[in-house]
Amino acid sequence: MNTIKKIVWLIVIIFITYIVLIFVKPNIANKIADIIWTRDFNQSVLDIKSKLDDASTNIPSKEDIEKAYSWAKDTISDIKWSIEDLRQKADELEDTYDKAKDFIDDTSVKLKDAKDIIDNINQ
Repeated sequence: MNTIKKIVWLIVIIFITYIVLIFVKPNIANKIADIIWTRDFNQSVLDIKSKLDDASTNIPSKEDIEKAYSWAKDTISDIKWSIEDLRQKADELEDTYDKAKDFIDDTSVKLKDAKDIIDNINQ
């Protein structure tokens, strides 16, 4: 059991050393990567490092944050107005539907009455 622990720790140490090598000497790490087929892994680690570097150095200014906030607030206001407009149009459409339904129902009743009158005349 002791030998297995030593082997596991040796693998962990080699892995950590390899990751540090990617940061410190990427050219050497790429040569090793060509041998052990891990170039994509190296590139992934370097991409993550680059994104973290960008995030730590490209912090937006207060003005940029205020502009983004103002834009978001205006956009939300426009969306609220659009929702209210859609709600109003939906209500108008519902009223139109109700009026059309009432008209059709009324016309159906009148047609039935007319049919009854014609049937009574023909008898």
